[in-house]
Amino acid sequence: MTDQVFTIGSGRNGTKSMAVVLGAAFKKSFHEYKMIPQERRRVFFNPKWMGPKFKNKVAQYKKFRQFHDADNCNTYFIHHLCKIFPDAKVLLPVGSVFSFVRAHRVWGIFGPNDSNIHSRAYPKDDKEWNRRPIVVKLAWLWGIRNTQAIKRADKKRLMVFKTSDIHKRLDDIFKFIDKPITDKAVDLAKCKHNKLSWPEASIKLAESEINHYLPEIDKIVRPFRSFLSGWLK
Repeated sequence: MTDQVFTIGSGRNGTKSMAVVLGAAFKKSFHEYKMIPQERRRVFFNPKWMGPKFKNKVAQYKKFRQFHDADNCNTYFIHHLCKIFPDAKVLLPVGSVFSFVRAHRVWGIFGPNDSNIHSRAYPKDDKEWNRRPIVVKLAWLWGIRNTQAIKRADKKRLMVFKTSDIHKRLDDIFKFIDKPITDKAVDLAKCKHNKLSWPEASIKLAESEINHYLPEIDKIVRPFRSFLSGWLK
C-alpha cells in the first residue's frame, strides 16, 4: 500500500477536493500543509536548490509514516519530494485555465497588492512580461505550474487527470495509490469542495478582462495545452 501521496498542480484545479476525498484513506490528509511560497521562484529557476523552509517541511513530513498532502507549492519541489520519498505517488488534477484565471484575478494575484508577488514564477526570456495584461500572466502561470508538475515528477509514479473527472476516475485513482476505495470517498467525490464566492461585480470585471484578452490567452497557453493533451487522453 502507498504510504505517501502528493497532489500537486495549479490552484483552483482540484487540490482541495483531493485532500478531502483522500481524507477517507489517510489519517493525516492535508491541504497546503506548511506552505512554502517564499522559496518557489528560486527552485523554479534552479531545480537543484533546496531552501530552509522546504527542508523544514520535509522534516515535518517525516514525522508521519502515512500521509497525503495537496499543496500547489509542492509542484516546483516535486522532484525533491520524489527522491526523498521513493515510494510516494503523485496526483495531478488539471482544471480549466479560465477557472484558474478568473479566480486568481479576483484574488488579485499578480496585482499591486499581491503579497507573494516576489515568489511567483515568471519567464526570464519574455521581454514583454511586465507589459502583459494580468489575465495573460495568470494563464501562463496555469500552464507553467501544470507542465512543470509533469516534467519534474517521476513519471512512473504520476497520474494525471482532468479535475472534472475526479468522480469518474475515482476507482482508477484509488487503484493507483493502492488504497481500498470507500463509500465515504465516493460520496465526498460527488461534492464540490473549497467553493469560493466573490462579489458579482469582481467576477464580471475578471470575465470581461478574460474575454477582451482571449486571443492573447489562447496564444500563451497553446504550447501548454499541446503538452498536456498527451497526458489527458
